[in-house]
Amino acid sequence: MQNASILRGLDYYTISHPIPLITMKTNLLLFFFLCLSMTTFGQTDNKLVSISKEVIQEFTENKFDKIHDRFDERMQDALSKEQLKEAWEKLTAQAGSFQKITDVKTQQVGTYQTVNNMSAFEKGTFNIQIAYNSEEKISGLFFMPAEQ
Repeated sequence: MQNASILRGLDYYTISHPIPLITMKTNLLLFFFLCLSMTTFGQTDNKLVSISKEVIQEFTENKFDKIHDRFDERMQDALSKEQLKEAWEKLTAQAGSFQKITDVKTQQVGTYQTVNNMSAFEKGTFNIQIAYNSEEKISGLFFMPAEQ
């Protein structure tokens, strides 16, 4: 009879205090995959930062055809090579010649990965923001005065 009360007590304990489904092994696996995914995102960020630096170098060398080829289809339709050239010329007329990239930050915005390139020009600092789609094609390009 005493064994029956022990079993009833165990049933009560199991029902009122469910046994955790996530074990230590599962926790370790989840942690491993989380670290792996963070490494993958970091590699993507590094690659896009590198591409962004190449794009800015191409701007300084007036290689607008190469930049335009990096655009996704929507950007190519929206912004011609000539308009791209005019936009850069307007920026450099206002800001002076490009000096260097002073800081780079990446961020996910919806389905796009953006790279904010804080860039020093002769007359001030501007953010050259480049947005990339999942295929690493340029989906957005913005020249903005840096926030103070």
